[in-house]
Amino acid sequence: MSNRVNVDQLLTEFRSAAETAGFTVECYGEAFGTPLLVGTRLGDGSQAPKDIYASSGIHGDEPASPLAMIELLRSDALPRARNCTVCPCMNPAGLTAGTRENPDNIDSNCDFTDFVSDEIRIHRAWVDAHVHSLDLAIHLHKNWEATAALRLGL
Repeated sequence: MSNRVNVDQLLTEFRSAAETAGFTVECYGEAFGTPLLVGTRLGDGSQAPKDIYASSGIHGDEPASPLAMIELLRSDALPRARNCTVCPCMNPAGLTAGTRENPDNIDSNCDFTDFVSDEIRIHRAWVDAHVHSLDLAIHLHKNWEATAALRLGL
């Protein structure tokens, strides 16, 4: 079973699902020739603002996480009363290659202390400029060690 995904198609599906769910989608940078997208939606004002951040696709051998992000958006599962920021594809080149790391052999998930990879440096700059408070962070991953899930095709 291949862990590779068509990242261009994934980003198109993300944009469509996010915009349908009321998110504004923008490109905050580029890594290895692929745009890095973020979706934002302000709360509807029915409750005191709380800020939710969700990311996926940081490991290229875990395509289930960005697909789950798209399903969250399609099902409108994120609370409309809350300010939401979603980043669907943190390591697009890794997803294209089906590898855990980016093309520079960096595990982006382990790079949030050194900020060596372009993906994480660019992401950090965007977050520092735009995310001023955070009440909940959700980082979607796939249990890549779960052989039973692979046998079942999950």
